[in-house]
Amino acid sequence: MYIKYGSFSLLGYEASLSVRVEAVRSSLGFNTTRMVRFDIDGELVNTDQYAVTTRLSAIQSAFNIDYQDIGLYHDNNSPTVHVLANGGDNLTGNKVLYADYPQTKDGEYVTGRKFKIGIGAEIYASETNILEYKDTITYKGNGGPVWKWIDNPWWGYYPVMVAPRSLQTITHEGYVVGMLGYELPPTPFFSPPFEDNVKRVVQFIGPDRYPRANIGYRTNWVYTYTLYNFDDFIRPTHL
Repeated sequence: MYIKYGSFSLLGYEASLSVRVEAVRSSLGFNTTRMVRFDIDGELVNTDQYAVTTRLSAIQSAFNIDYQDIGLYHDNNSPTVHVLANGGDNLTGNKVLYADYPQTKDGEYVTGRKFKIGIGAEIYASETNILEYKDTITYKGNGGPVWKWIDNPWWGYYPVMVAPRSLQTITHEGYVVGMLGYELPPTPFFSPPFEDNVKRVVQFIGPDRYPRANIGYRTNWVYTYTLYNFDDFIRPTHL
């Protein structure tokens, strides 16, 4: 077996490969993406220091380029399960994270050179398009009488009823965040004239931009209801 990055191959005895996959979850605990990292641990061995330089220069040139497939391949060039493709669900593309040359002692570089290289990417792995959802109901007023306080210079303040009942205002607002596209807001609880349709607000906020894709599409909504009868049974919508 051997490691290949793009079209460049490391010899079977030159390097080994370790793979780490870490789940990324939303604030509500849903899987969203996975952070994938391929770490190459290698050593060049040659009795000719100039040959070491030539081979090391080739490795450095190959890994100075981002956005290449990386993985472990069989001798017949068929891929193993440890291959990180640069396309498909890869949101960031494969990036070279680091190159490390850990030792310079005891004949290091004269007959060989140790090296470490890391390749990483963030992969789409969402279990649902809806990452976040929040709906809120706010009541203003209870439909009861309207009172006005009168200031009498002799007796002080006293209430006077100016209307036997009042209107109740309900504000219905919230937001939803879609992973790969916009979700629609919920249907209003009331139709006009009970919904004040000129006050309706629906807002679409653009997603987060990744090198290879966009994710996180937010939709906000605000509905305003005006009722002549008291209503305290409305509750927020939920999924």
